Amino acid sequence: KEPAMEFFKKHIILADIVLLVLLGIMVFINIKGLLECKAYGVETATEAGNATVTEYVTIKGMFGNEHQQPVYAMELDEESYTRDSLVAEKTPSVAVGESVEVLYDTANPAHFYTETEIKYADNKQEGYQTRSFLFGGISVVMIIIFVGDIKKKVQEKV
Repeated sequence: KEPAMEFFKKHIILADIVLLVLLGIMVFINIKGLLECKAYGVETATEAGNATVTEYVTIKGMFGNEHQQPVYAMELDEESYTRDSLVAEKTPSVAVGESVEVLYDTANPAHFYTETEIKYADNKQEGYQTRSFLFGGISVVMIIIFVGDIKKKVQEKV
């Protein structure tokens, strides 16, 4: 028998385990991301309001590019709510001091979002759901293969 084939046969179960662990990590990361998206609470933001851009904070993007992240303030019933945007831009689209339309959660007005942020959160959530489903499906296939490989090993020893 060829030495490469013997090596492969000996280590096939180990390779299955490594692949399953990697897929498990990918599923976990995607589910964690999905839960983080749900924590934004954009689904509960239904009441219209206005917020003001108070400043821009410069942040570094994934590849070191600088982006401008707006900071919003919303006044509601003599309360002030301030937060950083979920979305940063290369070039600011709204000037400091300008007002933007937002939707907020009446039960928790600190959860207020622009239309762009709501689209961003929805797209991000959809991506995590799709990847979780894909990696979960691949994991199921890998488990079936893993069980088949173990059965083969047991039958070879008998």
